[in-house]
Amino acid sequence: MTANISLQHKHSIFANAQNYSLLNYGWRSETYADVNNSIYSRIPSYGVLNLSTGIRIPHGQNKIDISLWAKNALDKHYFLGLVNSGNGVYAGSAAQPRTIGASLKYSF
Repeated sequence: MTANISLQHKHSIFANAQNYSLLNYGWRSETYADVNNSIYSRIPSYGVLNLSTGIRIPHGQNKIDISLWAKNALDKHYFLGLVNSGNGVYAGSAAQPRTIGASLKYSF
């Protein structure tokens, strides 16, 4: 089972510019990575928090968007999937660690 919740807040700040903040939390229940439901392929439940904030500035009929964001803000360590590579040996695909960045977009 998966569940997601998002909260967004927007408000005008000057000359039609808009400040926004976004919080997104996604949760996934425990699952097994192979059809045999082997205990070795069990992926525990996990939740991931993503955050962003920014400013959208109109530029004629276009928009400039400047934002700061954090993906996996709480630096949760989890597996996206596991593969049985034979003889009971599993290889895992780890999720991306906390990533923080900035973006500049121009929409036209």
